[in-house]
Amino acid sequence: MKRSSNETETLPARKAGKFTSGTKSSFSVSQIEAFCGKLPFYRQPNEVGCFSLDDKRSFHDDKRQLRLFTPPHSINFDLRAGYEDFVKRDEEEKEGLEHLLRWINRHKEKFEIVQSPTATKSFPSESPASPRGHLTKIMCTPYEKRESWQMAATLYNGTIYVSEVETEENKHKRQNMEEKHKEMCFWGYNFESYVTSQVEGSLKATNGTKKSERPASNDSEAFITVIRTRLGKHSLVFGAEVDCCAKENGDAPANYIELKTSVQPHHHNQHFTFKRYKLIKWWAQSYLAGVPKIICGYRDHNGFVKELQTFNTLAIPRLVRDKGMWDSSICLNFLDRFLGWMKEIVRKSGPDVVYLFSWREPFIEVTVSEIVDGSQHFVIVGGFLCFAADVFAIASLATPEWVVTEFAVCVTPELPQEWLATLLFMILGVIALTLTCIMLVMAPWKPSIVDAAKWIVFSGMVVFCLAALTFPMGFQMPEIGGQPYKLPHGTHVGPSFFLYIFCIVFTIASELSKRPPQRVQKRRNDIYVNRKTDFAVQLERCQKALDSRGYHPWLRSCHEPCNQSGAAT
Repeated sequence: MKRSSNETETLPARKAGKFTSGTKSSFSVSQIEAFCGKLPFYRQPNEVGCFSLDDKRSFHDDKRQLRLFTPPHSINFDLRAGYEDFVKRDEEEKEGLEHLLRWINRHKEKFEIVQSPTATKSFPSESPASPRGHLTKIMCTPYEKRESWQMAATLYNGTIYVSEVETEENKHKRQNMEEKHKEMCFWGYNFESYVTSQVEGSLKATNGTKKSERPASNDSEAFITVIRTRLGKHSLVFGAEVDCCAKENGDAPANYIELKTSVQPHHHNQHFTFKRYKLIKWWAQSYLAGVPKIICGYRDHNGFVKELQTFNTLAIPRLVRDKGMWDSSICLNFLDRFLGWMKEIVRKSGPDVVYLFSWREPFIEVTVSEIVDGSQHFVIVGGFLCFAADVFAIASLATPEWVVTEFAVCVTPELPQEWLATLLFMILGVIALTLTCIMLVMAPWKPSIVDAAKWIVFSGMVVFCLAALTFPMGFQMPEIGGQPYKLPHGTHVGPSFFLYIFCIVFTIASELSKRPPQRVQKRRNDIYVNRKTDFAVQLERCQKALDSRGYHPWLRSCHEPCNQSGAAT
């Protein structure tokens, strides 16, 4: 899809308004006229690769899921047929950038930039990376006043990885969707099965055949193109799902076609709604990926398609010049400036630092907050508690007043075996706590050692508890005259033992600090661990396979990155 200077000139010229983003913690969207002006430079999207996902969402590094658009002989599609056989993907299972990261891992050479005869870099400096869907949402934000969104971003090696976090409002809508709306979502997938066929293989059946002769619709299968382009100063790499192609061996992405369905508009209000709310998303989605053609199947309220209409992606902005519509230059300028603002915000690089960008009511600004995950929480709180426990343990050893009697002062010539074991356990515990404190001090420079520190402090807690269990067994020694776990009358434990109890309490508290307080945890759950709905948990599965290949430590606890604002699917 060639973007010539002539295409740009078809839009009416406007004087660029003065732009301000307000504060650094928010990005103002209240005056969208501020984003009017000349279209920013957008380089012709270039396909650098592709991959497929089968009905089990398994990754395949090939084009097996690419389908061919086959014009039907007659148009009379019943989109309701086959709903009972529809295989719906589990929407609670969030994949994030898992598959795209896997593709990037196999094709690293596609992203290498030669900087010197001996140096290369995987991504251009400061390039955002995320799925195309995220970019589309951001791009349409100036005209979106009905749906909120949240994007989490983290920085590594000059690349900002972005992944969407489902808002509570959207989650509630999804979980409480009426059956009729679920069926209407199926209609879109079903429409594709009527007008496409396999590019390769024996299934060359004519479209429009009876439903029983076609395979059951499945929304798990997908063909993904990996696109590389540039918006202004922002290098973008992202994965975009493709519905079908026009020719079997055509040049991509100019050969791709986007398929859509919509209720047939008849009167003025329906035409306005169609142009105002649907065409903006169709255009943004296809424009970003360089898809030149959108084919819409117009349906009635009963789910029957009677008419097809083809939209030229580059011509869509000329269809929406009426009052109250939208402006493509505002969308692109907003995306360009938003990515620039995001780069100013996302400055801290590390596996534990995540920034949460939010667009919510009253829909006048995008806000941002910095979220710290459990590792950083443990470094700060757990580090202090470990240090305190270590001090109490050493103090208890330095002041040998463990058992005190009211009648006499007795110094045993040698320690019983139980107390020797107690002393050994305590020394091991002190070593573990001291080593943990040292590792947590080093954590800001080497975040990967935090996990090891957690295991070491756990082992320290275990040996301290063993010491606490072993010490009372020595009460039966002749100098004390008691029984295991029971002191004689007039004898009680001394201050050294109480110091040791404080040591155990602080050690256990440091273990509990691995999980932040409930209020903090609830805030983090939207990004990291809540029922696998966030990109952090999703990245974890893929990273287990990629862990040993030099990826950023953040990806071990998050999901994968691609580019939509930079790179993803």
